[in-house]
Amino acid sequence: EAAQRALEEAVERDPANDEALAMLALSRAAAGSGAQSLQMLNDALKQRPDSGTLHRAVGEVNVRLNRLGDAETSFRRALELSSPKGDLSGYLYAAGGLSDTLLAQGKVDEAAKVVERLSKDAPNSGLTLLIAGRVAAAQRNYPLALENLQKLLNADPDNVQVRTLVGGVNLEQGNLEQAAMNLQRALAVSPDFVPARRLLAQVQMAQGRPEAASQTLEASGADGQASPDLLLMQARAALAAGDQARATRLLEQLEAQGVPTEAARLDLASAFIQVGQPDRALQLLGAAASGEDERREQLRLVALTSKDRAAGIRALQDHASRNAGNPRAVQFAALTLAALGQVQTATTLLEKLAAAEPK
Repeated sequence: EAAQRALEEAVERDPANDEALAMLALSRAAAGSGAQSLQMLNDALKQRPDSGTLHRAVGEVNVRLNRLGDAETSFRRALELSSPKGDLSGYLYAAGGLSDTLLAQGKVDEAAKVVERLSKDAPNSGLTLLIAGRVAAAQRNYPLALENLQKLLNADPDNVQVRTLVGGVNLEQGNLEQAAMNLQRALAVSPDFVPARRLLAQVQMAQGRPEAASQTLEASGADGQASPDLLLMQARAALAAGDQARATRLLEQLEAQGVPTEAARLDLASAFIQVGQPDRALQLLGAAASGEDERREQLRLVALTSKDRAAGIRALQDHASRNAGNPRAVQFAALTLAALGQVQTATTLLEKLAAAEPK
């Protein structure tokens, strides 16, 4: 609040101060007023359409609002308006925002092009190494990712963000002990760094230590107004530890708090199935949007089967019949039926599929 008051005064004194305006917009967006912040920035862009600072801020706010396509457009424009010679800081900021947004959308090849550009324009920049490491990890080129990230750690061993990224790469490689060591070192420097806690909990779950994972997540505030992914992780850790009551309570808290995306809604429905509450799962799935149709339908069938085995079997058979031309749908129905003891029915479905799809 104090920061916002100071920034509001700065903007009032100099309405054309784009740095102050951008910081004010980001401050308001962080406080939950993303749409209003975006409007304020767009109004300013009508007056100064070539302001890279404003375009970068629009990108940041769009990321916060989960409008990744719009964010990509804004960061691309900001990068066009920036120069590594005239404004290296702004140039790197725009490149970093663009690469993050591209990776979040799964556009790894496009992000790699940003790295190529940065390697030519700012080869000695720490941000170039950071982005190169993240992109290499996304490409599953883990040795290259670690090579870039290690250069940063050599210069700054206590860099929590980089240490956490290294731990994430270790986890992807299956080096659980190394991952735990790096993540614990990051938390020793910054105990409240949530990304490191989240990753360490994943490592501990992979090690078969759900109780330790629960303890790690406790410090992230998962019993308060926590993010949906943290609450879901906490519930899964409790379930793995055999504490179904706690898992159910956390899932109910997440449901009451609200889930921001359809993917999170489907994750919540899946977890409700795991704790033996198929009715709640079916309620959630009934409200899901069409973007996740295949997964939503599979979860709906599993929830129905958990609630009423006979009805679930009939629904699975109908699902296979209606989607006879979809190998994934038929395989799902057949394998689920086999798990329910309907082996002959499953075999018949797979034989028909093999005949229709010999390859």
